[in-house]
Amino acid sequence: MRGQRGRKSATSLSIVPVTGIQRPEPPPEFTPEEAEVWRATTRAMKPNWFGPETHSMLSAYCFHVVAAKELAAQLRTATTVGPEYRQLLALHRAETKMMLSIATKLRRTPRANRYAGDGRDGGRHFPRPWEPDAS
Repeated sequence: MRGQRGRKSATSLSIVPVTGIQRPEPPPEFTPEEAEVWRATTRAMKPNWFGPETHSMLSAYCFHVVAAKELAAQLRTATTVGPEYRQLLALHRAETKMMLSIATKLRRTPRANRYAGDGRDGGRHFPRPWEPDAS
């Protein structure tokens, strides 16, 4: 049955509401700090950027961000003399390396997102040539 001519029925003209795409919620086992990193990360990207297939990688990213922050806090209060400082520094370096590696895989780093098809949500800082100047 090809395109029908004439008047359209009321049912064919009805609008089906489309629910907005929701950003994924953090897993229930997360600590409050990990949940906050999850929310901040998912809010910074388009709503559908993190599909279910990326959730385990995003979970690992959140864990490593929190671990790196905790180690950095310990480093700030530690004295630079002694083996504890070097151990903390090595642990912090390892956590930061893991965090950056996962962030790259999730395309969260500025270098990974410098093209037009990136996942960042909004944030244009300049008007397009055909748009009127907002100033």
